[in-house]
Amino acid sequence: MSTKPGSSTETVGGSFFDFCGRTRKVPEESEKGFFDSITDFFGMGCTSRRGLASIFSKERIAPEEGEKLMKNLFKALTEKGTLRMNPSDYERHVRTEMAKRTNGVICRECFIFKEFHRTELRQVDQRIDPTNPVTAFTLFEGINGRDVAEFLQSRCQVVLKALVSQGHSPKEVLLRTFHELEANVLSNRIFTQQGAGGIVCLIDHENALIYTATLGNSRAYIIQKGAKGGAIPLSNIRNFSSKKDIQRLDRALKALKEQRGTCYLPFSGEYRWPNAKEGVPHSRALGLLSYNAYRGLDKPLWPISAKPKITCYPLHGKETLVMGTKPFFDSYPIELFEEAIVSHSKSDLQHVIVKAMPLGKEIKEFSGVVLANFQEKRD
Repeated sequence: MSTKPGSSTETVGGSFFDFCGRTRKVPEESEKGFFDSITDFFGMGCTSRRGLASIFSKERIAPEEGEKLMKNLFKALTEKGTLRMNPSDYERHVRTEMAKRTNGVICRECFIFKEFHRTELRQVDQRIDPTNPVTAFTLFEGINGRDVAEFLQSRCQVVLKALVSQGHSPKEVLLRTFHELEANVLSNRIFTQQGAGGIVCLIDHENALIYTATLGNSRAYIIQKGAKGGAIPLSNIRNFSSKKDIQRLDRALKALKEQRGTCYLPFSGEYRWPNAKEGVPHSRALGLLSYNAYRGLDKPLWPISAKPKITCYPLHGKETLVMGTKPFFDSYPIELFEEAIVSHSKSDLQHVIVKAMPLGKEIKEFSGVVLANFQEKRD
C-alpha cells in the first residue's frame, strides 16, 4: 500500500498514515445543518441527524418488525464471517441483548478511507456530532462503471434526510430509500448499462440499535473489544444461489423460452444473467435496466431485485463497526481487523487501522471502508 502523503493544500487526504497527526475539525455554528454529509467521492459517506427530540420509537424495536429483522440477522451467519459461536447460542445471545435496557450509545470515533486511482487509500473527512440521535453510514460499489455509484451517494443523503424527518420506522426508512434510489437510476437513460450495490448502516443512538440494509456484495461486521466470539456479520447477502433469487431467475428464463420458442439450459458454474458469457452475477442491485429488460421482459419478470435485506443488532458501547466493499475485503480480510481489535482491547481506532491496513494485498477499484466505534452514554 502506498504511504504517499497528500499535498499541503488538501484539507484531508493522503495515505492512511496521514490521519494519525491530524485532529478533526470542529464544525462552525454556521456549518451546522439538519445533516452533516459527505458526498465528495465515489460512494461512501455518513450523515448525522441533528436535533434533541427522539427520532424513532422509544421501544428498542417494534414487535412486528423484530422477528423479520432478527431472522435476516441469523441468516447472515451463513455468509462469510468469523463468528465462532454455536448458531443456537448466538441467537439466544442476541435476543437476550436485545431485551436489555440501555442508556443509548454515541459514536466516539469514525474513519473513512477510499481508493485513489488504485494506488492508495485516502482518508475522507467526516464530522459526527456525538449528541446526534441518528447517524447513517452509506457505501456504494459501481457495476460496469462509476457514474451510478457517484450519483447514488449524493442522492442517498437527500433521501435519508427526508425520510428520517417524516417519522418512518428505521426499517421503513431503509426500504423506502432503496426504492427511491432505484426509481432515480431507472429514470436516467445514461445509466441503462450500469448499476450499483449498496449498503447503509443506520444507527439509532437512543435505542442503541444498528440497522443494516445490504444490496449486493458489500458487507458490515461488528467486533466487540475483548470478545472471543469473532466478527459478527450484519449483512445478509443474497445472490443467484439463494432460493428466492433463483425463483426470479427461473421465471425470467421461462418467459424467454415461451417468447422465443427455444429451450434454455440451466446455468453451469457461476450464475449470471442473462447468460454465462455476457451476463452479470448480481441478483440484487440498483439499476442494470438493460439487463433486467432483456428482450422486452416486463418489470414483474425482472430477475435482478433492488430490495435490500435488512438486519438489526443491539449495541452496548464496546463495539467497532467495520463496513467495506467487496473489493476492499478481498484484499483486507475482516480477520485483520478482528485480530487488531480483540488483541488490543484498550486501543483506539488509530492503532487498529495502522496495525491492520498495511497487511492488505492490493488496492482494487471501489475499495473503501468505514470504521467506527461506540461507547455507552452516561446518565
